[in-house]
Amino acid sequence: MLLAIWASVMCKKEFILMVGLPRSGKSTYVDKHYSAYQLVCPDDIRQGLGVKHDRRLEPFVWAVVEAQLRALMERGRSVVLDATNTLEHVRNRWIEIARNYGYSIKVVWIDTPLSVCLERAKVDNFPERVLLRMYEQLKREPPNYPQDMLAVERIKSPVMQSISEENGA
Repeated sequence: MLLAIWASVMCKKEFILMVGLPRSGKSTYVDKHYSAYQLVCPDDIRQGLGVKHDRRLEPFVWAVVEAQLRALMERGRSVVLDATNTLEHVRNRWIEIARNYGYSIKVVWIDTPLSVCLERAKVDNFPERVLLRMYEQLKREPPNYPQDMLAVERIKSPVMQSISEENGA
């Protein structure tokens, strides 16, 4: 059974683009729903470099992310990009790369209320100002694409108001 699931995932060539605030539950969702996919995560690259975030290293981190994506797509592997992707031009860049490799694309937006993310951020001292900046970015540029263009799945937290509700979606 597991071999059949693995084979169908490997043959499909699907790209999953995660979108959501830091501490929204993106990685947890990926672990539960896309464990058979190849994972590309900038946080893992930063961890490998021994840093949480260092502006001097960010261009390197994102170059590695792109190189990993391209290498996996060159091999036809189904891939999940687990990153915040709060800006439309960033999402569009990853979508364009996947299209160029002939991938089906699904955007999964983990739409968790800001208050929940802020509480979770306190646990590991994630900077509140960074989370607030990303919240404003996502509020300005939510991942809304025409249904005939690509699939968008919005996973809304049932507690409190989420970004999509605030924007009237």
